[in-house]
Amino acid sequence: MQQVNGTRTTRSRARRVRVLALGGLVAIALGLAGLLGGLDWVGGASQPTIVIQPRLAPSARTPVAFGDVTWRAETVALLDRTRRWDGLPTGDVGRAAQGRLDLYATYYAVRAATQLGEPMPHAEATVRRLQESQGPDGHLSCEIAGQTADGTTTAGDRVGCIFYTVETLALLGAHLPAPAPVIQQLQALQSPAGPFAENEADLAQMLGRAPALETDLLSTWQAVRALATLKAPLVHRESLTAWLGTQWANDPLFDQDPNNLTLIVGVADTLRDLGSDVGTLPGQVQRRHWAESLQAVVVESPALDLFLIQGWLALLHDLGSNDPLRRLHQSGLLARLTAAQEPNGGFTTATGMPGDFQGLALALDLMNMAHHPVPRAETMTALLTRHALPGGGFLGVLHGGSVSPGGVNKTLEINALLGGPPEAPAALQGYATAYLTALQEQAKQEGAGVVALDDLYQTALLADHAGVDRAVITPLITHHALTFLATLDDAPMLTDEHLLQGYLLSQLVHFDAPSAEVISTNLRRAQQVDGSFTVRGQPSLRSTWLALHTLAALAMTLPPEQQATTAAWIKQQRTLGAGYHEVGAEEPDLLATFFAVDSLKLVAPQETIDPDLQRWIAELRLPQGVRIQTQDQQPNLAATLYALRLQLSVPVQSK
Repeated sequence: MQQVNGTRTTRSRARRVRVLALGGLVAIALGLAGLLGGLDWVGGASQPTIVIQPRLAPSARTPVAFGDVTWRAETVALLDRTRRWDGLPTGDVGRAAQGRLDLYATYYAVRAATQLGEPMPHAEATVRRLQESQGPDGHLSCEIAGQTADGTTTAGDRVGCIFYTVETLALLGAHLPAPAPVIQQLQALQSPAGPFAENEADLAQMLGRAPALETDLLSTWQAVRALATLKAPLVHRESLTAWLGTQWANDPLFDQDPNNLTLIVGVADTLRDLGSDVGTLPGQVQRRHWAESLQAVVVESPALDLFLIQGWLALLHDLGSNDPLRRLHQSGLLARLTAAQEPNGGFTTATGMPGDFQGLALALDLMNMAHHPVPRAETMTALLTRHALPGGGFLGVLHGGSVSPGGVNKTLEINALLGGPPEAPAALQGYATAYLTALQEQAKQEGAGVVALDDLYQTALLADHAGVDRAVITPLITHHALTFLATLDDAPMLTDEHLLQGYLLSQLVHFDAPSAEVISTNLRRAQQVDGSFTVRGQPSLRSTWLALHTLAALAMTLPPEQQATTAAWIKQQRTLGAGYHEVGAEEPDLLATFFAVDSLKLVAPQETIDPDLQRWIAELRLPQGVRIQTQDQQPNLAATLYALRLQLSVPVQSK
């Protein structure tokens, strides 16, 4: 290790660049000259060498001893529940840990588990949780996805809430503790004209207008089905039957628009629940002819629409057509359905829509109806288990957003440090390849300097995790390295951006000795007499950590007396009997503690994690994951990672 002295190195601003990357002139071959057109590096004796580090991610990590077996297993399961439907981890451990039961997802997940014939994950807990949603007054409180900014809402006495609760319990062989109040709530939502409203506010509007099929059928179908499950009578059965019969006789409804099929099947299903046979209603021949004419639309459509397929078969059955299942087998739809199965075992309800538990349930309905072999049933079961909440019910499936290379990298590292199962390579490799391409295209369109260095670092790390070649971003990393060297002396005062860039580049590239000396000399400009490193005059543990680890990556060390001074300043940020607090903060937190302890490893390697600090870190453990401060109620991804890294930073002192 080279010791940093206090003499400022003078550099020639005009130097010829030689770039070596992964054993060859890869960067130049990929067009580095074009990317560096804005930098004036010509002539001179000194030749800085920028060598791209071949790998950032370790090939393997040894699990750390932190928490008991149950905590480690529960935290791995928590990470698993942050995955999107495509299998990529979002790292949103706060949402996953909240354990908010998504009633819609739970109903279809239980339907799917029933179709698979597999034991339902946490079935007893799900029954208990649904039964406990009924309050002392008999009213239900349900969580329905997609209503508020955080994705859930509490809604009382909604028809949908009652339907999903009652039907899910029935699938699990259970029932509400007190059905009578719920029956009364449903009956109160029926208008004298027959249809049901979703809630009291909708009922008030319905009473002032004629019921509309498009807006009132779903609530009506759900209410009738739930009352049947509850073995309760309909108050206005005759008027409802007459209203549905009028809708069935509406010729424009049976036009050539397949989108009307959902409404038509809804009418037929509800009439059947009321004990009416649609085959005896007027216009049976014409209706059957219309249903049979849909076969070409359903079979020849490039989009495999499960709603359309299931509705078409149900309508054929209701109208007494010959052998709908034979038509299904002959249509080739089952082969297309099998081919459309997603890598995680799921199905989408329609092409262009994200997969969800409803798609999985509908696909299984069709396969079991046709006695068709279920493909990769074990993968479907694993998908259900992943999203099952230990406290009962299912977490709503995430489809988009939230995924970033940084979040994926943290999740992968935590999983490895906890000894979790290895990551499935397909989704990870696809995501890494796509992100590498996106950064390359951004550089072509907007310039190499526009691509953020942190994006390059996280993407390079992601590519290493995925085993994907990252040579396409070599020119962009080299551009940042040379720009950083060329502009470092221009700043009258180092900023947080300088410190962060210096750290990231020290991980991504190997600088030659003269360049490393320039960087270390400039870093020393940020060090104060008390040993801290500052940004615009403000010292912080984070700035000190960035500076010390950049120097370490450059094979530089502080003189012994400065190491002692820096160690003493870091220790001053310790809260008595607890962790470290950031400068200016009153309460200790895990992030500041990590920066402090991991910095002490470099300037005071004899330091250990004492029993008080060990106890405080243990207090930050939740049943799943780790929080930043003791008053926090939800785990944090970075805090969980840093708590595990602390076990690697310095030895733990014995009591």
